Amino acid sequence: GKCPCLVLKLASEVTSFSEPMREVLAMGIETWLDMVGGVFEEAKVLGIIPAGVDCRNEAGLMRDLWAGAIQRSTITKSTMPMETALQCIRERIDSHEASCKAAERSHA
Repeated sequence: GKCPCLVLKLASEVTSFSEPMREVLAMGIETWLDMVGGVFEEAKVLGIIPAGVDCRNEAGLMRDLWAGAIQRSTITKSTMPMETALQCIRERIDSHEASCKAAERSHA
């Protein structure tokens, strides 16, 4: 299947020759990282993920994994890379949650 991502396509096309456009795209990514990092911060407060998790780093890792998966999906014309990336993201979040629950049980 086709999985076009206009932001990724735009980024690959214009960032090498348009500094203003690169700056706008960079700000957009930073905004996205702030939003997703904020969701991870909320999960920390709720005890869903451990306190030691670097939320901004997790958001960046998720974004970069997803961007690579979209690129591979576009090249291979298959949704499998995105399905694999989504599964990996889910497993990582589940692992954080399991670590948090295990820590709670050991303190009980």
